[in-house]
Parts: sequence; C-alpha cells; structure tokens
Amino acid sequence: MRARAWGAARGLDYLETDASVDAKHVGIEGVSRYGKAALVTLAFEQRFAMGLIGSSGKGGATLHRRNWGEAVESLSLVVSTTGWRATTSNTARRMLRAQ
Repeated sequence: MRARAWGAARGLDYLETDASVDAKHVGIEGVSRYGKAALVTLAFEQRFAMGLIGSSGKGGATLHRRNWGEAVESLSLVVSTTGWRATTSNTARRMLRAQ
C-alpha cells in the first residue's frame, strides 16, 4: 500500500511540472484494494486535493470494533487469492480469542 502511495506521489511530482495541469486540484481515486491504497496515499501525501474512495471494504475504512456483522475473526477465515492480509488477520484472530 505504501509503495502505491509513493508511486502516486511521484506521479503528482510530474504533474506539478506540467504547465497545462493545475496540480493544486489533482485528486486520487480507488475502489476495493485501490481504495485502501488511495486512503493510505491521502494519509501520507497532503498535496492531493481530494479523494474518491469506493468500497475500500474490510480492512479499509470500515470499523472493526463492533459486536455484529463482519469482524476480524471472520475476515481471517476467508482465503484471499493474493494472501496480502492473511498473516495479520490470523494473528489478530488469535489475539482476540485469547482475551
């Protein structure tokens, strides 16, 4: 995620050199995993004027601390095609069970 934020910032660096672009009005958007990446980008790169985030989903902008719906425990049971969250989710599930 942080690497994608770095790449977006480098793209914005270039746009700042282009006279035909008003770089103070550039935003970033993303859906699903790219929505999470856009959120990370906005957290670390304040030059983006706005963000359009769609369906950043579980592990994104939604809340994990609640007693209903999807929670860390159920998320860790889902097998991802990339496994990018599996280790962290399984660790969190074990910690929650120990409480």
